[in-house]
Amino acid sequence: MDIYNVFLFAGLLGMQYFFSTRENKFLGLIVPGVFTIIMAGMYVAGRIEHLLFVILVVPIGLLFFYEQWKKGREAVQAKREKELKKMKSYDLQ
Repeated sequence: MDIYNVFLFAGLLGMQYFFSTRENKFLGLIVPGVFTIIMAGMYVAGRIEHLLFVILVVPIGLLFFYEQWKKGREAVQAKREKELKKMKSYDLQ
C-alpha cells in the first residue's frame, strides 16, 4: 500500500471524528458514504481490478468509520453531561 493512501485514510478518519462531534449526528454519514462511492467508482473505472478487494476493504473501512463516529458521539454526550452538571451546580447556589 502506498504511503499516500495511508495518509489519505488517516485524514478521512480525522474528518469522520470531526463530523461526528457536531451536534447533528447525521453529519457522520458523509465520510463513509463518500468512501463507499469512491471505492465503487474506482472499481467501475478499472483502477481496482478485483471485486474481492472491494468486498473486503469497504466493510473494514466502514467499521473504522463507525468506531470514529461512536467515539465522537460519546464525546458529544460527555460534553452535554458536563454542561448539564455545571448548570445544575449554578442552580443550587
